[in-house]
Amino acid sequence: MIDDYLNEFLDEEDSELVKEENRRPEWVSDANSSAEAYEAIQRLFKRKRMYINGHKKKSDYEKKSSYHISKSAVASEIGVNPQPLFNSVSYAGLLTTELETKNDILAAAKDKAVNSTRSGNNQKTKKQLVKELNETTERDEINSKRTVEDVYAKTLERIPLDVKKAFKLV
Repeated sequence: MIDDYLNEFLDEEDSELVKEENRRPEWVSDANSSAEAYEAIQRLFKRKRMYINGHKKKSDYEKKSSYHISKSAVASEIGVNPQPLFNSVSYAGLLTTELETKNDILAAAKDKAVNSTRSGNNQKTKKQLVKELNETTERDEINSKRTVEDVYAKTLERIPLDVKKAFKLV
């Protein structure tokens, strides 16, 4: 029931990722390091996606490692050398294909994040923001003066006559 509620907030792309994470391919086995390598790719993929979701500027991606999973990163994650993991074992081709697929998804997500249009104040220039701030400040000052004058006038109207004479307002 809670999962159904939470799934309403997931994008289609995110819900596909959740479904994909829950099942492992047939070539992944706990008998060898393929399970560890597969899980390492999934963990790194999640980290990279979180980074991409939080960074929208092109300058955030100067290093390819911020959005790309390298073979050495996978190998160091599970504590083995990358050479035998991606070349010598029987599942090396499938593991490499999985890694390339995840990297393609990450590259597409990065491009989408960088090329997305900005909204709100992010798309405005500094001059526009300063001008808007100055106009708002002036308008607020005028409104506050008007409010103070109105309150003062109403207060004078409501004061009894003897108090007005005491303060020499009449």
